[in-house]
Amino acid sequence: MDKNQATGLILFAAVILTYSLFFANSPETPPAETSPASTEASAEAPKAALTTPASATLPDSVMNLERQAKFGELAAWTVGDEKEVLLKTM
Repeated sequence: MDKNQATGLILFAAVILTYSLFFANSPETPPAETSPASTEASAEAPKAALTTPASATLPDSVMNLERQAKFGELAAWTVGDEKEVLLKTM
């Protein structure tokens, strides 16, 4: 290994080390613990959602307004029929 190769490897290592120091992710903090009362309330919510779907009880005009508020100009692309498409190569 000559002097140029050694210099290149040292510079390359310095760049990687500098990048990792400045752009490293901060450590994740654990989620805050919730009280037992709020846990019980949140456990009951999914059961209610499974028994009575919100989309079946709302009229189409209300669902369209909600989609428009959520997706804006792309709201029309959120409605469609599900179908299976088979692609074959020749």
